[in-house]
Amino acid sequence: MEDNPSTKNAESLFERNPVIDVFGKGGNLRILIILIDAAGAPLSVADITNQANVSRQTFYDNRETLLKYNLIEEADKIGNTQRYKVDMTSDPIQALMQLYDTMIDIEP
Repeated sequence: MEDNPSTKNAESLFERNPVIDVFGKGGNLRILIILIDAAGAPLSVADITNQANVSRQTFYDNRETLLKYNLIEEADKIGNTQRYKVDMTSDPIQALMQLYDTMIDIEP
């Protein structure tokens, strides 16, 4: 069976797509919503994972992706506890907040 060119193009698009890279991983949206809800205040990993209802392992598995796309940033350290936050003025966070607000407004 010959490969369909449109299937190859779609697969290629998904392989290098930052939206798929970020939101195709479980828990990332929950993590971001918790940090956005904190309005830029730093939160510990324990606070994030408890509020987002995701495991610490999920956070650490996805941490580098979220940092790479500047969706989260390391805030400060209290003792050995690294805290994270979002920059509420960043374009990706603003776009996510707009999408969230739009979806809430049209919720059936």
